[in-house]
Order: sequence, then C-alpha cells, then structure tokens
Amino acid sequence: MPLLFSIFNSEDCKAILKIRLGGIGREAQRIWRFSKDGRLTVKSAYFILKRLQTSDTLHNRSTSFSLSNVFWKSILKLDVPHKNKNFVWRAANNSLATRENLLRRNCSSSPSSGIDVLVRNSHGVLVDGIAFSMWSLSPLAAEGEAMRQAVILAIAKNYHQAYLETDSLQLAQLFSSQSTPVWELDAISQDIRLILRSYPSISIIFTPRSANACADWIAKNVRCDNLFQVWVSNTPSQFQSQLYKDSSSPSI
Repeated sequence: MPLLFSIFNSEDCKAILKIRLGGIGREAQRIWRFSKDGRLTVKSAYFILKRLQTSDTLHNRSTSFSLSNVFWKSILKLDVPHKNKNFVWRAANNSLATRENLLRRNCSSSPSSGIDVLVRNSHGVLVDGIAFSMWSLSPLAAEGEAMRQAVILAIAKNYHQAYLETDSLQLAQLFSSQSTPVWELDAISQDIRLILRSYPSISIIFTPRSANACADWIAKNVRCDNLFQVWVSNTPSQFQSQLYKDSSSPSI
C-alpha cells in the first residue's frame, strides 16, 4: 500500500484499489489497457504517442490563449450572451462539468454500477438473488462481474443445472467460444472459464433486454441506494409485475 501511494497520486490510488481482480489460482499479469486484448503492440503504442502529442499541442494553444489579455478582451467585446463568454472561460480553464472533473471533485457522476443476480426456477418464480453496487471500469465490466457472481452463487447453492442469462451479446459470445476477451474482462472471464470447466451443467446464454427488465430494474435501484435488503422475500409491487413480464418473454 505505501508503495502504491508513493508512485501514484491519491485519486489514481483510490481508483486502482477499487479494481476487481481475479483470484482463483493464478498469478497476476500485466495488462495494456489501450488495446482490446490487453496486449502491448508497437501499433497501439504508436497511436497513444500520437494522441498524447496532439493533446499537448492543443493544451499549449489553450494555455497561450488563457495568458493573452488581447484574446480575453476580444471575447468580452463580442455581442453574444454572457453564458457563451462564461463557457469559453471555463473551457480554457478546464472547469467544465466533464465526467473527469466531476469524478475528481467527488460529485455525483460516478462510475459505480449496480450488480445483481436473480435466481428463478423453471416456472419463472424468484427464489433467490443478490444485489450490490460497486465501482466498475465500464458497463461491460459490470455485466461480467454480475456473471461471475452468478456462477459463484450457482456453485454455492449447489444448483445441479443452471442457465445463466445475460443481455450482453458480447459477453454471451465470449463464453460460447474461446476468443480473447477485451482487457477489462480478462481477469473476470478467466475466473468464469476456470469454474465452468468443473461444472459443465452450467450454461451461459443470451437473452434480449426486453426479457431481462427485472435485472435492469434491480441494478438501477441498488445503484441509487433505493433497494431494501429484503427485496427477495418482500418484493416491491413494481418489481413483481416486471418479473411476470420477464418470465413470459421468450429467451433466445
């Protein structure tokens, strides 16, 4: 921990410590986050270098403008609404409400995601479930973490045969083949594949979003901290009606 804070700033350290890691009998490996498969190539490094050079050029131009009194005087003399002048000033000083700036200031725009697993029997009746919020690299990574939790739950509950549904076609196709995952799914997918080798009765299938509205409803509410801890045994009325619609919608 001290080593981490001695290398990175406090904001980066907090983000690093929130990354979900795989931990099932594997050594850690380095990931190059600027390529889809997490592998460092000369081509990907070249594009990143060019992007940084372009960014530095634009930053230097913006800085020169911000230091030029002539520039700001010309802006103030423009016959435009005051809000437009204010926007230019805030853009030049990097004070716009961008996602990066909001996260830096610990505002409400957070990359946290709602993770949930719904367990239903063959009749579509809800019998179990888990839900929590967590920091996530992307919506796809959150979907992958939900799938990992579903696999772990199926093993813990000793479900002899289970069909794990996801409305992410990319995730479903990943486990129906041996393709290389994008870097943000690498650790998660390795955990899931390792478990599934020992439990071939567990299958991962794709279901359309229209038949997965229940999971979406739970994820949104747990992310906003609007979900009771006893939601499985005391299901909200809105969730009950949605559960019925989901169970009557066909999966693919």
